[in-house]
Amino acid sequence: MTDVRPSPAILLVEDEPDILIILRRLVHSLTPGYEIITTDDGETALVEVSRRRVPLVITDYHMPRMNGLSPAVKLKQRVPQTHIALITAYDNAELRKQAGVCGVDYYLPKPIPLATLEQIVCEVLAST
Repeated sequence: MTDVRPSPAILLVEDEPDILIILRRLVHSLTPGYEIITTDDGETALVEVSRRRVPLVITDYHMPRMNGLSPAVKLKQRVPQTHIALITAYDNAELRKQAGVCGVDYYLPKPIPLATLEQIVCEVLAST
């Protein structure tokens, strides 16, 4: 019996439903052939990454139970090649520094510059 793994996926982690819908639509339009997985918390994100290859995780910083940096550290430990983009409304120098230490590859202050997000998605997928 062959182990059939699902196709690669992009993981979106956002607790605001309206923002999640917009992110999903945008990323889906840029990623034919990739499943778009969504969750509203970091714990579920860690489970999803253990199930399949996820070249890109786009996560909000401020969420209930676990901020976006906690799963970023664990994701990078488990799958170092996964790229992580952190979205935040709490932009400051200290958070930028923490994000870098935690392995965040891309830091996106809100409002999210959509052209930058598109560039990140295309760049990551082109390298995988």
